[in-house]
Amino acid sequence: MPNNLHKYLPGVSQATINKLYGSIKSARNASPEVRRGVIEAYGATTRPMIVISLGLSCICFILAFFMPNYYLGKTQNAVDGKDLAGEVIPSAAKR
Repeated sequence: MPNNLHKYLPGVSQATINKLYGSIKSARNASPEVRRGVIEAYGATTRPMIVISLGLSCICFILAFFMPNYYLGKTQNAVDGKDLAGEVIPSAAKR
């Protein structure tokens, strides 16, 4: 993030960049040029994280279609074959 602040705020002092890096709220009172640079710097910093997270979530979404479909019926889960009271259900076999 500090590198992007230096990149998008070339004429701003190091003290101001440190202040902006320490608190995003300080950009609200800054000049429009500085504020625009801060917005660009934060956008450039978060863009790769957003792209990677969207890519990974799309992969997970696609892989979810290949998960086996267990018929649970009245069972609590597909492993135990028991209902919520803890009694064994004989018809808990996978369909």
